Amino acid sequence: MNESIPENDLVCIGHEVFSSLIWIKVFIACFLFGLVTLAVCGNILVILTLIRIKNFTRKINVFFTSMAVADLLIAVFVMVPSILRQLSHAWFLHDRVTTRIILLVDIMCSTSSILHFTCMTTDRFIAISKPFKYFRIMTRKVVGFLILLLWTLPFIEGYILSTFNPNDSLCLPGADFIPALVGSIVSFYIPLAFNIVLNIKIYLIVRRRRFHDLGDAQLKNMKTEFRVARTISILFGCFCASWTPFFVANIYSAIRKEDLTHLTWYIVTWIGYFNSTINPFLFYFLHKRKILRKRNTTIIHHISKEKEENIMYQSNSTISTFL
Repeated sequence: MNESIPENDLVCIGHEVFSSLIWIKVFIACFLFGLVTLAVCGNILVILTLIRIKNFTRKINVFFTSMAVADLLIAVFVMVPSILRQLSHAWFLHDRVTTRIILLVDIMCSTSSILHFTCMTTDRFIAISKPFKYFRIMTRKVVGFLILLLWTLPFIEGYILSTFNPNDSLCLPGADFIPALVGSIVSFYIPLAFNIVLNIKIYLIVRRRRFHDLGDAQLKNMKTEFRVARTISILFGCFCASWTPFFVANIYSAIRKEDLTHLTWYIVTWIGYFNSTINPFLFYFLHKRKILRKRNTTIIHHISKEKEENIMYQSNSTISTFL
């Protein structure tokens, strides 16, 4: 440890949760780094795929891309340091500044993810309940403003909670009552309730909708909207399953004034982080048919274009020969 760093500037030192046995420590570290690799590669592929599709007239794709960026940030700036802090006592991994920055990014990106789901569910609710007014409501300016809010509000919350938290709360999330309670309610429980209500409303609208009164084009469009709504519901369900253990533990620890073990916190936290790994793969498998169809269409377009160019070249060569 660097002698020039004051002892009180180091936090979470000695809070190891990996086994002291080297082979177990190596195995766990390799497994977690595998999850990080999948998260980074998967989210980069989602971002590149959505950029290549270039179908941002569908506002939902803007939210999907932004959420993939949030998951990518969690993988690189939260999951990786979380592993390294268990493997090394290097002072720069445990000083207060580093710890608060990691906590800031963690809170910001996790909160941003659930707010993305809130916006996407709202977008689908408007598309299904008011299909003829959708493009007048969800304009580019509105979507741009929502994206700004999706990153600004979580940053403000993360900054407040990471800056004014005592040192104990940096290592044990439920150690301080007010930050744990306010953070959990604002970051998770309120958006959770809102998303559940909207999904129920979407389901009721679908049940009441009379499809035989719609034309072929309208029916096809509505089926597409329902498919997207189903995708968001599945992704949101996985998000809730991943992060509920952490926020339940957070509230329980704060209310009961009982410190859970560091191993318990590490497990429930990584269950939450795991969501950033599975999101891109869920997105791919739920949109596999559409992505493959788009790719095949692009390939066919390029082949047709090459054939046209070859025909033009041969025609020009023939003309040049006669001349």
